[in-house]
Amino acid sequence: MIKIRTDKSFTMLAASEKPESPLERITDGYLSIDRGWRFNYVNEAALTMLGMPRERVLGRSLMDTFPGVRGSVFEHQYRLAFETMRTVRFEATFGRDNRWYAIVAHPSDNELQVFFTDITERNARHDALRQSERQLKELVENLPTGAILVDRGGRLHMNRMAEAITGYSRHRLTTPDEFFQVVGGWRAEGLRAAYRRAKESGFSTPTTVRFIRPDNQVRHVEVSAYGAEFGEVWILHDLTSRVQIQRELRRAHARVAELADLDGLTNTLNRRAFDRLIAEQAGACRTGDRHLGLLMIDVDDFKLFNDTFGHPAGDEVLRKVADILKESVKPHGRVCRYGGEEFAVVLPGANAEVAEAVAEKIRLTIEREAWADPAITVSIGIASLAGPDLSPSELVILADRALYASKAQGRNRATRLAIHVA
Repeated sequence: MIKIRTDKSFTMLAASEKPESPLERITDGYLSIDRGWRFNYVNEAALTMLGMPRERVLGRSLMDTFPGVRGSVFEHQYRLAFETMRTVRFEATFGRDNRWYAIVAHPSDNELQVFFTDITERNARHDALRQSERQLKELVENLPTGAILVDRGGRLHMNRMAEAITGYSRHRLTTPDEFFQVVGGWRAEGLRAAYRRAKESGFSTPTTVRFIRPDNQVRHVEVSAYGAEFGEVWILHDLTSRVQIQRELRRAHARVAELADLDGLTNTLNRRAFDRLIAEQAGACRTGDRHLGLLMIDVDDFKLFNDTFGHPAGDEVLRKVADILKESVKPHGRVCRYGGEEFAVVLPGANAEVAEAVAEKIRLTIEREAWADPAITVSIGIASLAGPDLSPSELVILADRALYASKAQGRNRATRLAIHVA
């Protein structure tokens, strides 16, 4: 835990001094202001977020340095912290890129200590998740069979076909417990067990229930539960329509899996999908004398580009690079966003020479692309393993070392490391 000193020898640093505080080594922004709204201390991360040099901040008034704070949520929350002497937490956006921050302000007798955490990417993921959840609700609503979505809040959403099968409106059955009691009857505990299995393992064995509808019709319904990232999907069908229902379940499964495996920004596979893909391909190599190539690709000087031109421009570069990668490795290569500005390309069946040729093709294509100033280049690490003892982790390590070698040699190049396992 970082202990924060509040004495003047620590907080009132001269503008020309190079801070040696542990607070300079954290990635979160940190600043302190006194009760006169003057800045006592601002770490380097906070200066970057504020877009101000240290000498224009320290000792100056918050309100004078940033007039837009007056009447804003910042002034309101900071005053609340001082007045109540309680920690306040809120989220707000500021800066030229309108990035979102989670802000925690801790008051003391003489000053307010404020931490900023950049949550822009987290909010983007949440937005993407909400969009995917809306798409899944639309998918469930339009399925030609009974379907119920249980969202992450435990709310039940029945489609029209489920209403027709059960005889109950979506306004009557709004929670899983209501569904278990009304539809499950004496099999309610069996349905609850199926629901738990779906949450734990992703799928439950179909459970057949016999129940009497409100209009006294007797129905035999098979209930299948599928656990998804956004909740659970239940499929209801009469036994006579089993084949059709299973087909729709497979389609729903594939759609949910597709949504869960894609990176929201670049529309490439995400890191979780990459880990699964590389393990599967390595397993396939163990069954015969096959090769597997891997390229680790990093956009050169991307942090400098982001700092200079802003994150929206950086996002556009990542999308364009991803499009070039996908086009360059058709039809068998798979492109994944490994993290940040780093991509991975999985090349099933590619030996070292083939992987090297693909890497050089990618490098030249990106180099020759008609970029706006400045030009964009990439550094590439190439690795290829062959043999029954192929290790996916070894392959990733080799490719990563090769990538670092490319950067050490001046960037905008592809470097190959190869090993053949006996």
